[in-house]
Amino acid sequence: MARNGTWGSRRYNSIESDPETDRLREAFQKENKIFRNSELAVIAGLHGGTVNNLLGGKTKRPQHATYMKAYAALGIELQPVKVEKINYETELVEARAQFKEHRAALKKKRDAAKNRRRK
Repeated sequence: MARNGTWGSRRYNSIESDPETDRLREAFQKENKIFRNSELAVIAGLHGGTVNNLLGGKTKRPQHATYMKAYAALGIELQPVKVEKINYETELVEARAQFKEHRAALKKKRDAAKNRRRK
């Protein structure tokens, strides 16, 4: 299922912050009587500021490894779950068309920048 927008965001519905951050925060709050942010940081092997920013909503796009460390410290293992059946034939056609549009837009942007520099 294609999403609205450019080729770079085809399969990910971009929002202000990663929804996984909210899921991690909820999991942490269930354990909050046991852990403090600083203790989670120590157990996870993360910097205290990283954990504070992540749980406080300041970090918008944390690295996957950060999530994995934090979840492991909470005793949670993430597993991929198939949520929809993809029709790869139609997806490829759509993706190729969007990628072609994406490349054309980039070329147009580069050409406009090149023309501005010439003036």
